[in-house]
Amino acid sequence: MDRRAFLIGTGALVLSGCAQTRPTAEVSASSSAAASQSPIVIGVDTTMVGTVLGQLLAGSVGPGASAQAMGADWFAILGGGTLVAAAVYGLSAWNELSESEDPTDNLVQDLADLVDPEITVMNPGSTDGGVVWMTSAQSGVGTLENLAAWSNGKVAAIPSWGNERADGLLGLNAIYGTAFTASIQDDPIARAKLVASGQAGVGAFRRTEYLGEVDLVELTDPDQMAAADPVLLLVNSAFVNAAPQSVLKLTGVVDKLTTDDLVAIQRQIAQGSTRAAQSWLTANGLA
Repeated sequence: MDRRAFLIGTGALVLSGCAQTRPTAEVSASSSAAASQSPIVIGVDTTMVGTVLGQLLAGSVGPGASAQAMGADWFAILGGGTLVAAAVYGLSAWNELSESEDPTDNLVQDLADLVDPEITVMNPGSTDGGVVWMTSAQSGVGTLENLAAWSNGKVAAIPSWGNERADGLLGLNAIYGTAFTASIQDDPIARAKLVASGQAGVGAFRRTEYLGEVDLVELTDPDQMAAADPVLLLVNSAFVNAAPQSVLKLTGVVDKLTTDDLVAIQRQIAQGSTRAAQSWLTANGLA
């Protein structure tokens, strides 16, 4: 069963506003002053990836900017202006908001069509948080299509969001005929250790997650169950107009940040660095 057939067969959810290019730097003195007096709060998720994205985005704007964890109501809070911007995984956000089977090739426009006019969807950079399934290097398994019989009696280590998704455990068991049961572990390093030790047969991870120093291998996905899930910046449209210089700084981070950069910053933090995000901003001319 391929991914599209699975989505149609289960009726799975897959992720009106505007998609815009980068704002110009022109702004009136009055709007600039008003923007500078308002708190600049950026929404991120509660993971280590979200923490690092918050440090990078807030750090690029400078004093007065901060990041905070956003809950399930992020969409309404962003549209209402309590948050000026939010860093989200584009495909995951589309899955949350859409009732269609699959997005088109223009994810930015698809998202823009779903959100309110008060939210502007900015173009993605090259940071991909798509789901990847991995197993121990000692397992002898190299592809998802060889897991059906091997999966009997085994568990899959997944985050709490990784169960009922087309690229999660539900999709894995349906598309590749596996029989894994779920072992929930939200900490990616702890999840990776479960897989490396053999306590879990496979694990689901985002490509943006730092997994620690463990020996895991990526399982190939011939049916293309998983898709790219780029980090996108959604910005309150009033803030785009009022503070274009700040928006340019935020989008500058998204433009330059790579998946490898994001993982490397997390590795440095795990090793004790307290200035990894700031060092990256400085090195890239964004501080």
